[in-house]
Amino acid sequence: FAKSCTKRPVKAVLPGPYTFADVSEDRHFKSLRKFTLAEAEILNQEAKALARAGASLIQFDEPSLAYGRKPDAKLAVEALRIATAGLKAKTAVSTYFGGLNGSLALLMKAPVDIIGIDLVSDPKALAGLKRVKIKFGVMSNEGFLKLRKELFQKRKMLSCHIDLVIVFPR
Repeated sequence: FAKSCTKRPVKAVLPGPYTFADVSEDRHFKSLRKFTLAEAEILNQEAKALARAGASLIQFDEPSLAYGRKPDAKLAVEALRIATAGLKAKTAVSTYFGGLNGSLALLMKAPVDIIGIDLVSDPKALAGLKRVKIKFGVMSNEGFLKLRKELFQKRKMLSCHIDLVIVFPR
């Protein structure tokens, strides 16, 4: 339906399998791992249907990777591997509500094209990104600016406007 209403690319947003399992009351599996991987299988089918319907970008929201206790980033990446398997669309994972609790290195191994990281809730995350050799862009109030790592040295021009960093792992 959305594709027929616009000439612009369509982005579909789904809950991430790790977050879905993490915030749910599990009365069946009684195991975060089993629940997360089963949810990843279901989300994979939904993501494939959305791609067939015309979505050119499928985004999985994973706020549990950044909020609260230290997350099981290895499990989240494993689940994202399942959720994105065989997709014929670009993929993204976005975190919200805090820093990555040391999970960026593992998240960089996720089979996604884009990683969104919340810098508003945890300004220290910007310093962590400086240590990682990546290409990135910055979502700001002025729009999307493609930048390379060297431009992070000019932090003053960005510090008031950074809402989200989009990491391109490949």
